[in-house]
Amino acid sequence: MGKKSKKSPKQQLRNIDEDYDADMKRSNHGGEARRSQSKKSSNNDNVSLYHIFGTLSSVVLVAIISVLYKGYEASNLKAFGSLDYKVISEIPHDPKAFTQGLTYAGGYLYESTGMEGQSQVRRLDPKTGDVLASVDIPAEMFGEGITVFGEKRDKLIQLTWKHQVGFVYNITTLEVIKQFKFDTATKQGWGITYNPDQRELIVSDGSDWLYFWDEDTLKETRRVRVWNPRKKSQRLALLNELEFIDGKLFANLWYRDFIVSFDPANGALLNMYEFEQLWPKDERPEDADCFNGISLSDVRGEYFMTGKLWPTIYRLKLKPKKPGHL
Repeated sequence: MGKKSKKSPKQQLRNIDEDYDADMKRSNHGGEARRSQSKKSSNNDNVSLYHIFGTLSSVVLVAIISVLYKGYEASNLKAFGSLDYKVISEIPHDPKAFTQGLTYAGGYLYESTGMEGQSQVRRLDPKTGDVLASVDIPAEMFGEGITVFGEKRDKLIQLTWKHQVGFVYNITTLEVIKQFKFDTATKQGWGITYNPDQRELIVSDGSDWLYFWDEDTLKETRRVRVWNPRKKSQRLALLNELEFIDGKLFANLWYRDFIVSFDPANGALLNMYEFEQLWPKDERPEDADCFNGISLSDVRGEYFMTGKLWPTIYRLKLKPKKPGHL
């Protein structure tokens, strides 16, 4: 998810039990988000949430987000039992990179960065964090999620935020080999990952919907909603960066230091990982943004994770405190 600029557009409070497609028509597809600014900027930051209403500064909005989700997380996410992790190493990361997507293939990390006029696809050295190659996307577009895909895993696919346009790249040269249009309920692209078993791409749009695309046609074949099996009327929105791991889907939750896992077959929430101590918020500078970015690595059970405008990529291992899922 991105950031948007000076004027706070009107934003909608939506009822999660209403039909989402009809709701998005009424709400102008979920509103806007805020543009990243430097410390010297006097502009107000504005956050896009259909759970937020009115025109407010980022400080107030983030406070409201925290209040709205604190109870939800405590009663509905933590009830699943937080799974633990161990940091293996810390890798330097460009602190100006507004990380929207992270993926690993062939010994390299690939990163999609956001912001109009700054969005890129980058190839990174996973040991040093050095940017080995990069390509810009059109200046008017805001880069979003990225993943490697294809039978030979020789292509990258990147979404954009609001233009409903995506790009397919040759993974070796980073040349665009295809540009395509897509559609979602919010008319936005957020996260994307690849299920090689089913040969399908899985896309998030900031709502509680997940979209499944045929890898050849890049057309939607089905969609599911992410929901809490303990309270079936409760759905889990703000799904951001995605990663497919051992038959399960993992997702960052926008502006929360959590990763959740769920069943791609029916959207049922399985478990959650809490990362509030990975880089505690009270230690982050003002210009550091939210936790975002999940990728497999070359070692089974080890993953790369980072955030938007974070100076570090963390290589870590996820380990359950107690065995089993729901």
